[in-house]
Amino acid sequence: MANFLLVSHGKYAKVTKASVEMIAGEQKNVKAIAFKQTMNQDDLLEKITKVASEFDEAPTILVDIAGGTPANTAQRYQQKHPDVAVYSGLSMPLLLALVMGTPIDEAIKQTIDNMAPVGLTKKKEEKQKPKVVKKEEKPNKNVALTPHTMQNVRIDERLIHGQVATMWTNALKLTRIMLSVMTSLKTTCSRPVLRLHVHTAFTSAF
Repeated sequence: MANFLLVSHGKYAKVTKASVEMIAGEQKNVKAIAFKQTMNQDDLLEKITKVASEFDEAPTILVDIAGGTPANTAQRYQQKHPDVAVYSGLSMPLLLALVMGTPIDEAIKQTIDNMAPVGLTKKKEEKQKPKVVKKEEKPNKNVALTPHTMQNVRIDERLIHGQVATMWTNALKLTRIMLSVMTSLKTTCSRPVLRLHVHTAFTSAF
């Protein structure tokens, strides 16, 4: 039986596990970790390492959102344990399908298919069938600026974390992310992990 390690911001992972167990019964092959506000990335990495070692075989790690601290830390762990797979998008339908023995690729597909309007909402949408109007994409003005202007400066030990990777880059229309660090990138795994969080539309300088 496959093993799964759930990691999330707050208690989401633990609550998801508990909800699945209401339907499927106790799942000894599933463990959950809560990333708390009082923890930093190194604390979380230590916790992941400890809990993962309790499995008889390497677990698959499921995190809540790509680019968040749980995801970034799981990838740091993965660098030293390449046999461990990491997936984002932790949810009750996904975990339920997995503990029922569904292969993960099929479980992800089922989870996506499960996201749909139901009941009266479904009937209402079928009647209305609104036309989808594509919004015109505005060009990134920063690309044309010479020299490029600095849009935001932040001091954060998490470096490129979820909000930076998924929200600020879009809101500020950034084309380049630059990091100035003292020690973090001296490790062999931090640099490639950080580059994974930078969208291909951006350049990066570490």
